[in-house]
This record gives sequence, C-alpha cells and structure tokens, in this order.
Amino acid sequence: MAKSLYEGKFYSTDLTVTAATTYTTASGVVNTANMSRVSIVATAKGANASSSGAVTFATSARVNNVWSTDIFLSFTVTVADTAVKSSAPEIIDVDGISAIKVVSVTNGDATYDAEAVNLLYGNVQS
Repeated sequence: MAKSLYEGKFYSTDLTVTAATTYTTASGVVNTANMSRVSIVATAKGANASSSGAVTFATSARVNNVWSTDIFLSFTVTVADTAVKSSAPEIIDVDGISAIKVVSVTNGDATYDAEAVNLLYGNVQS
C-alpha cells in the first residue's frame, strides 16, 4: 500500500483565522534536516457559503542554527465557499535547511473567517 504524501501538519490543530486579520503565533517546527526535498500544500475553507479570498502563509527557515528574518517562502490557497480547498503542492529543495515553521497566516476575506487552515508537509523520496 502506498504511503500518503503528507505526513504531518505545521500546526497540530487546524486554525480559524478571523476575517481580514493576520494570525502571528508561529507553528510547530518541522525538522527537515534528514530530508532533501519536502512537499508542502496549503489548506483552508470558508466559514460561510459566501466566503472568498486568499489565505496566505509566510514561513521562516533555519540554516546553520539561525532562523531567517526574511520570509523564506509563502503559500496561498484561495477560499470560495465552505468546501476545503488546497493549493497546488510545492516541492522544495531543503538541502542545508534544518527546519521550517510558519510565522504568520493572513486571511484576505474581509467579511468571513477562514477555517481548517493549515500547511501539510511530506518528505519527497526520490
């Protein structure tokens, strides 16, 4: 049986991000030291059938035991209604990067909250 591509979540529990706000509590740290490539996908859904907008995740990377002060990568998923949406998976070369974490999540919907908000990750094996 094939193993699921996504092994874990950056946040242990999915978030609800209030309309038109940025959530700034950092996620858990995903250890990438023993990976050469990682796949990441953003997920979210709207709290209302009229929900629409982008949910954007900003990440930081740890290299040589120092966390980046600039945004390492950002990931966006477009929310429309209450169905869970996913971004296209991003395959990232993480050689030399020992860890990644989310530093902020922005809900671009001015009216409705975003729910089931998270980044999923998995080791990409050659």
